[in-house]
Amino acid sequence: LLVFLLSCIQDISSPYLGECAVYPKDRYDYGQIGIGDCISGPTELQFMTDEEGAWHLLLTNSNPYLSFDGGSLMSIPYANIDFDSGKNIITDLGVSAFPLPSFAGPISLARDNELALVGVRYSNDYRTREASDDVYLFDVQNPSEPQLTPQEKITVEFDPVDIVTDSRTGLSFVANRTSHDISVLDTNGETVS
Repeated sequence: LLVFLLSCIQDISSPYLGECAVYPKDRYDYGQIGIGDCISGPTELQFMTDEEGAWHLLLTNSNPYLSFDGGSLMSIPYANIDFDSGKNIITDLGVSAFPLPSFAGPISLARDNELALVGVRYSNDYRTREASDDVYLFDVQNPSEPQLTPQEKITVEFDPVDIVTDSRTGLSFVANRTSHDISVLDTNGETVS
């Protein structure tokens, strides 16, 4: 009995996630693609104005399915959204995006809307919630191009899911779900308690 095994060689292309993504030069797979200005798992929205009074929509992308190599903080010029079209293509809106680790979430504005605090869960590639996480500090004086402050980030307890800022005192309160506590930060990004 003679058995022939037939096989064919098929060139499988790398995944394509849209024009908004940033693709590596060599072969790649899901999880190795830069998020660019794609929307993937939008988590929180925050409106703010620039110095000329133009509105911007800040948005965090959490990358929940890990299709990309991280999440982002995105700024969308509100005037560029066409509400009559029924559908807007993100690459046509003139957005800017700053890459973050996956699972970016809450946003809080501080210092008269010049500083944005952005919480990230599962920081440093941890895969459990029982590890310290980070709050990233962005200069948003020009909300069309958010930039990290020189301090960049501060460490908080486990699983930050919400941030609120008291404009009277300048203190920000970070709710840490898994560690069952609240981190208190001043607007300079230092942990108070």
